[in-house]
Amino acid sequence: MLPFPTQADKFESLFGHEQRKSNRTNKGPNSMNNQETVKIRSTNASAICCLALLCNVLASCEQTKEAPTPSPRPVSVMIVPPPSTEGARTLAGIVKPWADEDVSAEVTGRIEFVEEQGRQLEGRWVESDEVIVEGDVLARIDSSAYEAAVRAAEAEVERARVHLEEVIPALIAEAKAAYEREEEELRRIERLDEQTSATRIEIIRAQAAIKIASAKLSSVQAEEESARANLAVAKARLETAQLDLNRTTLYAPFTGELAAVHKEAGGYVNIGTPVGRLVMMDPILVEATVSAETAREIETNDNALVISDSWEEPLRAKVYYKSTTADPRTLTHTLSIITRNPVQGFDGGDGVKPIGNVFPLQYSTIGKPSEFIVLYEQSLFEDEQGHYVWKLEPADGENQPAIRNPNEVFIARRVAVVPGDKRRTFQGIAITRTLKDIGTLNYFDYLAQDPPPDLQDGDLVRVRSLQWSLKPGAIVEVVFPGRTRSATSRVPVTAIRYSSESTGHVFVVRNETATRVPVQLGVIDGVSQEVTVDGDFDLVGEALVIRGAQYLSDGESVRVVATLNTTSGEDH
Repeated sequence: MLPFPTQADKFESLFGHEQRKSNRTNKGPNSMNNQETVKIRSTNASAICCLALLCNVLASCEQTKEAPTPSPRPVSVMIVPPPSTEGARTLAGIVKPWADEDVSAEVTGRIEFVEEQGRQLEGRWVESDEVIVEGDVLARIDSSAYEAAVRAAEAEVERARVHLEEVIPALIAEAKAAYEREEEELRRIERLDEQTSATRIEIIRAQAAIKIASAKLSSVQAEEESARANLAVAKARLETAQLDLNRTTLYAPFTGELAAVHKEAGGYVNIGTPVGRLVMMDPILVEATVSAETAREIETNDNALVISDSWEEPLRAKVYYKSTTADPRTLTHTLSIITRNPVQGFDGGDGVKPIGNVFPLQYSTIGKPSEFIVLYEQSLFEDEQGHYVWKLEPADGENQPAIRNPNEVFIARRVAVVPGDKRRTFQGIAITRTLKDIGTLNYFDYLAQDPPPDLQDGDLVRVRSLQWSLKPGAIVEVVFPGRTRSATSRVPVTAIRYSSESTGHVFVVRNETATRVPVQLGVIDGVSQEVTVDGDFDLVGEALVIRGAQYLSDGESVRVVATLNTTSGEDH
C-alpha cells in the first residue's frame, strides 16, 4: 500500500515539474535575458503563497475536529476498616526502690547511737533554712569536741566584740584628747612668742607633738577597721563550729526504711563514711523493658495497673518516664512506672492495741549471772509513780504467750520495778539495763516495747505486724488497659502522597471519581502508616486508592480494577 501523500508531495506534483523544466531549459548564464528571469521568480513566489494558503486551510480543517475523550485511569482500592481496638497489654516488671541512698557521716567522731535496722524513718524537710519537718534521727556522733569548739568560737566572738565596741572607742577618745592637748599647747606657745617670751625651739617641739598625736589617732582609727574584720571572722568561725555540731546528729534525708546499718554504736567514722542505707518504699518504682514497637504505643503519664501476689487488688500506677533512646545492645526501651506501696498487717483496731517488739526478761551477763536481772532499756518506762514495765500475759490462759504466733492477743499488765545503775549495749542494736527489784516479774517473762501512749492495765494488745505490699526485687505484672483510637486509621504507604514528614493526602473513589483527602501522618512501620483526617471526614468504609494514587489529580475519573480487603494488599 502506498503512503498517503503529504502537503509537500502535493506541492511537488503541482509546481515541481515546472521548476525542473525551467532548470533544464536555462542551462547557461546567457540563455535568457533579465526580463525572463524576473518573470520566472515572480511565478515561483506566487506558487509559494498559494502553498502557504493551502496549508493554513488544511490545518484549520484539522483543528475543527473534536479531541478524543481520555480513558478513566485504572486503580486498585481497599475498603478502609474501622480502627482496631487494642487489647490489654501485660508486661513483666521488677520492683525497685524509688530512692536508695547510703547516708554518710558529715563529721568525724565516735558513734553514740544508730537506729535499729528495719525502722521506718520520717525524712527531714528544710526549706529556705526553715525546718518544715524535723525528721527522725538515723544516728548520733559524739558531740563533746564539737560543743567545745562552739564554746571557744563564742568566746572568740565575744572577745572581738568587746575589743571593737569598748576598747577601740576608748583608744580613739584618748588619741583625740591627746591631739587636742597638743594643739592647745602650740597655740599657747605661739601667743607667748608674740610677746617674745617663747623660743623657736619650743614652737618646733609643739608642732612635732601635734604630728605624733595625729598619727596616733589615725592608727587607732585604722585599728577599728581591723577589729571589725576580726569580729566578722570570729562570727564565721562560730557558724562553722555550730554547723559541725549540728551535723553530729544525722537525720533521715527522706522518708524510708532503714534497710542496713553499716556502723554500729561505738564505731568510729570519718567524713563520708556510710552509716546506714535508707530505702524509700512508698512510692515505689516498677521497671519494665519493652521493644521499640511497644514503646511507640506507650507514652509518659499513661495509666497502668500493677498486679502482685502479695496484694489482693491491682494497684493503680502511671508511667513516670520512658527512656529517650533504646539500649544499643538490646534495642529495647525502659519504662519507669510509679505506684503507691500500701502497708498490710495489723496496726490496731477491734479493741486490740498495737505494740512494738517483745523481749524476754533474763539473767544479766554483767557481773554474776545469779545476782542481776537485765531488760532492754526500751521496755523501761517512768512516770510520777516511778519506773514500770508492761508484762504480757496470754489472753487464752496459757502459762507462756505464743510469741511466734503473729495473731496472738495478750493482756498488758503494769508491773513496778526498780532499775539498777549498770548499762551495756547489745551488739549496737539495743541497750540493756540491770534491775535491782523486779517486783512481781519472773525470769523469762515477756515485756513490751513501743506501747501506745494510752495503754492501760488490762488492755488487750497484739504485736504490730506491718509489711510492704511490694518489696524491691519482686516480679510483678504491669497491665495497660485496651484503648480505641477512633480518629486514626492505618493504611498502606502506597496510598499516601507525602507533602512533608507529618502531612500528606490520599485519594478515595466516589462515583468513579478520585477525591483528594488531606491527612496527618502518624507511626509508620515500613509497610503501613497511621493517618488522621482533618475535620469531620471519616475514612472508615471509603474506597481508598492504594495502587495508582501517585498519578492521580483531584476530580479525575478512575476505573476500579481490583478491590483489596487488608492493608497488606491481598485481592478480595
